[in-house]
Amino acid sequence: MSTKTLQLKLEVGLGSVTKAVVAMSLSGLTADVQNWSSNMSLQSTVNFEIALYNEHVLAWEPFIEPTVTSDEGTLLPWGITCSIVPALPFTENTESSVIDVQQRKEGVPSSNSKQITLIRADQLLNLTITKTGFDLVQRLSALFNDAYNKRLPPTDDDDQSLLSVFNGIGQELYIDNLVGLNFPDPSINKSITLQKNESIPLKVDDDKQTQRRLTVIEQQSLREQELSLKIGDVVKTVSINRTWKRVYELGPSPIYKFPIQMLCNTEVQNERRRIILSSIVRIFNNTTLPMLLLNIDQHDMKNKTLVARIDVNQDCYVPINLLYSYSTSKVFLTVDEDEEATDFFSFDWGEDFAVERKIKLKTGNEANFVVFKEVSNAYSENTDQLNKETFTLYIHPVLHLTNLLPVDIQCSINNVETFELKPSQLQLITSGNKSSVLNFTIPSYNNITWASEPVDLKAEGTGDNNEHLVIFHSADNQQILRMMLRVDAYHDSYRLSLYTPFWVLNRTNLKLELQIENHPVFIDVIETPYLFCPEKFSSGANKKGQIRVYGLGQTDVTANWSEKFSLDVIKSTGVTGCKVP
Repeated sequence: MSTKTLQLKLEVGLGSVTKAVVAMSLSGLTADVQNWSSNMSLQSTVNFEIALYNEHVLAWEPFIEPTVTSDEGTLLPWGITCSIVPALPFTENTESSVIDVQQRKEGVPSSNSKQITLIRADQLLNLTITKTGFDLVQRLSALFNDAYNKRLPPTDDDDQSLLSVFNGIGQELYIDNLVGLNFPDPSINKSITLQKNESIPLKVDDDKQTQRRLTVIEQQSLREQELSLKIGDVVKTVSINRTWKRVYELGPSPIYKFPIQMLCNTEVQNERRRIILSSIVRIFNNTTLPMLLLNIDQHDMKNKTLVARIDVNQDCYVPINLLYSYSTSKVFLTVDEDEEATDFFSFDWGEDFAVERKIKLKTGNEANFVVFKEVSNAYSENTDQLNKETFTLYIHPVLHLTNLLPVDIQCSINNVETFELKPSQLQLITSGNKSSVLNFTIPSYNNITWASEPVDLKAEGTGDNNEHLVIFHSADNQQILRMMLRVDAYHDSYRLSLYTPFWVLNRTNLKLELQIENHPVFIDVIETPYLFCPEKFSSGANKKGQIRVYGLGQTDVTANWSEKFSLDVIKSTGVTGCKVP
């Protein structure tokens, strides 16, 4: 029996359309079976090829790498040979013993076996495992799980095309000369003018499958899918299979370091591929205030116009015309306060990396920001040369505060603005900076209101983690509660975490005392955790604790304590004992 080629393709249904995600080819399949009824023997060969579709680069990629011949460098599929032969009959003569010894040396099973199965591969098996493969496995698992549980995937965008082009360059462009592509709308010819911030769906021409080895990979190497873009007087040809971070040069610019450049990139949204044409600079607003991108005449700073609004947690591509208007690589931003901007700040995307900026708001307060630049490598036009750069600007508040306590807290920034934080809540703070003074309040802990001493962020903290001891006083000034404020620097902003190193839960019916570093504290029988921080705490030091049963008449500070036990091992369980007074 022989089969020249057997091809399998796994397609995933997405609304009203389907798309292939896995392709498999079995070629050179031969099987020679003899003596079915008695001592069966089998000789078989088969070649394997598996390819996965990468939606980010819009191309098929081999999962099992082909082998390369040593003579002509020809690519051949990876194959195996399988044989099943009858075992040699057992004899007790000397010649048979010699044969058995030789068989054992060669790894052949003893002649007590009825049949011997040998599987051999002439080449090593090379697998290419990528993030795309992991994403595909996760998605297929979710689809099969939904099918098993009779859940249907969302079909809100059934009519949307699997491929589209978005114009984010900030001006109109002309699309024509489509090769291997067409517009789904029959009313549109082979060309169209795409306005700024508009999107147009595209459809890949259906070609007949050819009966060759590696059909999907051969097709993508032979089939051209491209279109022409005209931006002003410049015409560029964009290959659909090369749309992953490609930078196209459009001409010289006033900025001596950078020519006028356009970025062509691919994003996958709702299982659909979106080709984005934009400038090489993208801005993310990670603050709590909407931002405005401005066009400011650098010869007359009072002459400014609005270019785009960047909502909270949204992004914006800087228009190409704005990016190369002057000889400096600056962008200008301000806060949207529903009226004409009176104050703004600039960021030089060509020279700066991380800077702190502030804006005077109409309320009289200041808003403080950190602008951080991330540089990514990109390919040069339709080549494999990774020698271009793109820039992503992230606008953050200077301060990020996280409440890691099990109770509500309040935080006052420079006695100007106060925030309330629930347990585990993150608060982005634009009213503070790296020189701010913080005051914390715990409205209710053990039915007591606690107020902290001021914490000056300019002061240097202790330890490698830059930690500040925060001392709280009760309302009657009779009790003290200690906490820690950790200050981490990230992208030139401060990430603050208010926490206590130890939470103690008393699940017994006894009143206890806990001692850490010779500092005993009383632990009552209550449901809420007791928050405890030693007077001199270092997160890197090894801590040991002791407990004992609390007694009213117990005056000896060294009596009845348990053996010391470690407090640094997470999720550890142990048994300790102490005398009852």
